[in-house]
Amino acid sequence: MGEEEKNENRTHDRRDWIRWLFIGLGILFLLLVVFHGPLLRAVIRTVAVKFAAGQNLKLDFQLSGDPLDQITLRNVHAAPTGPTAVRALDAGEVKLDYSLPDLVFHGISDALKNVEAHDVTAVIDSSQAPVPTPTPATKQKVSLPAYFPDRLVMSNVNVTIRKPAEDMVIKNLNLGLYPKREGALRIDKIAIPGVNTWTNITATTTYADKNLYLHNLTLDQNNKFETVNIDASQMGKGKLGVNFKGTLGGGEVASRIELSTEGKTYGTTTSVHAKDISLAKLGELVGKSAGELSGEVKNADIELKCSLDEP
Repeated sequence: MGEEEKNENRTHDRRDWIRWLFIGLGILFLLLVVFHGPLLRAVIRTVAVKFAAGQNLKLDFQLSGDPLDQITLRNVHAAPTGPTAVRALDAGEVKLDYSLPDLVFHGISDALKNVEAHDVTAVIDSSQAPVPTPTPATKQKVSLPAYFPDRLVMSNVNVTIRKPAEDMVIKNLNLGLYPKREGALRIDKIAIPGVNTWTNITATTTYADKNLYLHNLTLDQNNKFETVNIDASQMGKGKLGVNFKGTLGGGEVASRIELSTEGKTYGTTTSVHAKDISLAKLGELVGKSAGELSGEVKNADIELKCSLDEP
């Protein structure tokens, strides 16, 4: 066999090896495409169950969806197995849509696209939580919660927070926040021990670019808000705005609060205007007995700018 023929055979063998390598990689890719869903769902289930077990909870649920961009949990049930603040948790359906590229390149504030929670019942009792292990105090850089999705839908959400004298209760909370159309807020009942109980709370909502407006929020006859605004559009930059305007204690009130992260503390700018506030009616709102507060605030303007770690 000549030298030229040997070289041709080596080249042919090398090409065969490369061809089979690509064939193998292609088969592996196809297997991952076909089976990545079941594999990733199995991983998610295992991690979730182990994490819950670490919090003294036995967790069970049905999982579906493509974990690369969406998961749906159904028939969620969590029960305590030891000291934990969560005494019961049940949910008919919880759905999450997200973008992994946005998570990598922009962070959690841009990753959540859609969150839905339906038929949820939770019972919380902080007195049953395990005693925390003391750790050395360290002052780290502060941040604002960034878990504001582009779209949020909640229906029949019920929360009970155990208290020594009386429970705090949120009954049948329904909320729709849509980026391109109006939604609604409806709550059958909110009971806050030592403060007040409100029923049949309603409002309309708008939520363009994560800038939430509640319009015509009615608590009771003396406490109504034309607008409540929570601007989370700059949350990824460490800025949050809260504004409201309406009647409180039978009088007019308007407030603007801007909160921002400043290294290891929070900076805040607050502006409050109040007019013709009945302290007696305001006392009823915060659970004071008749006659405990009296008088009237004719006009008050308050401007504050400070860091929250300063007196």
